[in-house]
Amino acid sequence: MNKLLAGLILLIPLYSLGSISNAEVRNEIQEVINASTFPQSVDAVTDLVEMNTSTRGIVYIYQVNYDQDQLGPISTVMKNLEQQNLNTLCTNPVMDWYKTNDVDMIYWYFDKSENFVSSFTINSNRC
Repeated sequence: MNKLLAGLILLIPLYSLGSISNAEVRNEIQEVINASTFPQSVDAVTDLVEMNTSTRGIVYIYQVNYDQDQLGPISTVMKNLEQQNLNTLCTNPVMDWYKTNDVDMIYWYFDKSENFVSSFTINSNRC
């Protein structure tokens, strides 16, 4: 998680105010992706395995070290993860670039067998 935050910090000085184009958002995010190595351990059961750009955002692709059946109630787990990430976006100053530039943050989760588990999208409109 620290590597991810370090990458996000790189974006802060690039644009302090005002919105930038979709292409500029993608270019800035791609620079962070290019400087990253994968997989990155997020916690004891989750790895960030890839990041991609989207039209105006970033796609985080995670793999959990469990099969879907071991995850418990997936809707509850995903709602909790979505709320945690939204709270970070809305309250952490490191995330100001994403808020200022209306960047979508898309999260995809796969189980250890690479089966799709769930996804969600957050952005500053929900803060």
